[in-house]
Amino acid sequence: MRVLVVHDTRAMRTIVTRALHHLEGVDGVVQAESAERAIELLQSEPVDIVLCDWNLGGMTGIELLEALRAASWDIPFGFITAESNEKFRRRAVESGAAFLLSKPFTEAELARALGEVDASVGDASFYEDDEEAEPCGATEGEPAGVERARQLEEILYKLCDTAIHVVPSKVGPDRHSPRYVATYHDEDDELSAMCVLATSFGLAAAASLTRWSPKVTKEWVGTGIIPPELLEDLSEVANVLAQFVRADGHHVALKSLEGYAPGERFAAIERIDSAPVVEHYDIVVENYWGGLCTVVAL
Repeated sequence: MRVLVVHDTRAMRTIVTRALHHLEGVDGVVQAESAERAIELLQSEPVDIVLCDWNLGGMTGIELLEALRAASWDIPFGFITAESNEKFRRRAVESGAAFLLSKPFTEAELARALGEVDASVGDASFYEDDEEAEPCGATEGEPAGVERARQLEEILYKLCDTAIHVVPSKVGPDRHSPRYVATYHDEDDELSAMCVLATSFGLAAAASLTRWSPKVTKEWVGTGIIPPELLEDLSEVANVLAQFVRADGHHVALKSLEGYAPGERFAAIERIDSAPVVEHYDIVVENYWGGLCTVVAL
């Protein structure tokens, strides 16, 4: 199987491509940074399936699928996206998608999805090994904070493909330390949630996505700065956290991600102080670093 991966961030193209190279039956991967580029490549590159994000700059993923079907291109098409609620799944199927795989995902989940299109992809032993490696998830009867910590741990584990340790904390990132603030809006474009990330944790998570050197990462931690080449990767981390920030399952999407220097105030800080739901977590990305994270539902 030869696969075309369409995503507008380098981090997700790297993650999907890395997972594909581990799968039996996949013998080639082509990458496109936009739907428009994907159309160009499809006219010259022989591929067996398109794996595409939903939210692309310019033409979106669903618009790409609908354009291909309107032009009578029947190439199998699957979505790998953070948009995973029933409304998106229904439209994907109605438009002719073979599947919609939610980010983050495991290699076994990707293998299963592709196996529905081509039975030669993956094998049973691969699935078993991957399933045993996954975190065990929440245990019935655990306190709510611990259960939520396990949920966050599993999301980050799937995304970063490395061991993650998350525990509830009594405090979040200090206002006098460097941090990043992600804001999430609902379908009415209203502010619905926020996530405050200590720069040390944001740097560790972003670096693990594309396998930055742990030694170099730890050197950057001391500066309180995330290098420009990792900011796109951090944005992908914040994008995936959209599925976690509202415990009630309310659909939100990443609106912005801004960095703040020590002591610098951000516009919505008062909303955090008065928010009905505020959760704090201490997170360690194994072999990299870690730090605090505050999740706010508004």
